[in-house]
Amino acid sequence: MIRGGVDGLMRVAMLAAVVVIMASGLGAAAAGRSVQSGGAGEPVSSFALGVYWPWERTDGIARNAGLGRWEFARRTCALLARSGVNTIWLVNIGASDVKALARIAGPMHIKLVPTLNEIEPRGLGLDANRPDFASRAIEHYRTTIPRVVDAMGAERADILAWGLCDEPGGPYLELMEPMRRIFAEADPDRPVITVSTWGSTPDMIAKTRLFTFCTDLYPFFSAGNPNGPNTPGASRNFLTTNTERMVQEAGKDGRIGWLMPQCYNEIWGPYEWDSSGALVALPGSFVHWRTPTPAEIRWQIWEGVRLGVKGIVFFCLLGPADSDSAAKPVSDPALRSLIVRVPTTVGAPALLDRFGRPTPQMVEAASIFRELRPHLALLRRLTPVSAGGLAVDGAVSTGYFRDPKTGGRYVVIVNPDFEREAAAALTAARGTTVVTSVLAGRRLRLEKTSPALRIRLKLPPGGGALLRVEA
Repeated sequence: MIRGGVDGLMRVAMLAAVVVIMASGLGAAAAGRSVQSGGAGEPVSSFALGVYWPWERTDGIARNAGLGRWEFARRTCALLARSGVNTIWLVNIGASDVKALARIAGPMHIKLVPTLNEIEPRGLGLDANRPDFASRAIEHYRTTIPRVVDAMGAERADILAWGLCDEPGGPYLELMEPMRRIFAEADPDRPVITVSTWGSTPDMIAKTRLFTFCTDLYPFFSAGNPNGPNTPGASRNFLTTNTERMVQEAGKDGRIGWLMPQCYNEIWGPYEWDSSGALVALPGSFVHWRTPTPAEIRWQIWEGVRLGVKGIVFFCLLGPADSDSAAKPVSDPALRSLIVRVPTTVGAPALLDRFGRPTPQMVEAASIFRELRPHLALLRRLTPVSAGGLAVDGAVSTGYFRDPKTGGRYVVIVNPDFEREAAAALTAARGTTVVTSVLAGRRLRLEKTSPALRIRLKLPPGGGALLRVEA
């Protein structure tokens, strides 16, 4: 992965320091202030359809495309805007580049979620194992966070939320609440967010007053890989179980969850690119995460919607720019049977290829994002309920929702099969008169069967449907 690993547990003295600071009046002004929806004291108010952009890879991909950095950034933002994307999550980027990118993305109606180099806890040059780590870090944030917020100037309007850290754990997780409070004082009109691993998300919910959470879940490991889910069933269960847990835990007190699903592969050892822009695992390498198929991309989006997430941000926009054919071969005995013996094409490692061109995965994500884009206000409002006017029979997954604004009932149906089309038989509750496919904008045909009304629906592999049920 692009991110740093999780550090060891925090020492008792450092924990004590954090507790003292968190108990102080750091966020008193923000706590007593009436904020607008989506401000520091509320969840992000819009539904995010986004991509995760590792900024340090920009120059290499731009070079491959024969473009300068900012020409490439402008071209890529235009592509994302055409693809239905409204959010870019940025990492490994400085405040000045965020400001410059906001001038490009903002007029295209794309908001930014930057995790700034100036504040990323691992980039402070501090020893996280020292007892005074927390106090020294927070002293830095007291001066740095207001400075970078003010320096953003008019471009702050194009910041959807401030990112705090990438997968914080151990002592870094303990900094999230103090950082949130400092940001709330410095920028009361804007929320903060961080992305956490599935294992640390429960602690993030319990230990902070963040109002929007994001869990990254990469469910597609290579076949036979002992390091993670490596069959379709295991992959589905991994993403569904952890997303459902996040949404339910955060929702107990009105907070919300985003999902960061996988468009990514990772090769340990040597690899190269072929002439088409696909990644090739070379002999001696091991494919850790594999590239999801377009059907699996489709399913990740629809499963997130079915489970009630309020944002979907794909990891990752850009893969490596160059080959690494001289990388050290993998020698782990536990992986011996899985080591690549002959050059093997494994596909794209990201939404864009090494020249910045859309991959089939990007094309698929964009097609669904564009369909969802007109309905984001509705998706942001929908509240899960136990039933919704339709009984569903078939090898599909179902989620029921209510729109608190209109009282309308909605059903999300998803085909969890990545290979085959699914047929669902829907039985309408007594009094139901109209069932509408929201994205298609058309009424579904109700078949009269005694004593109920039935609807037959077919979904492509990994596909889904959002239905409105009216009495």
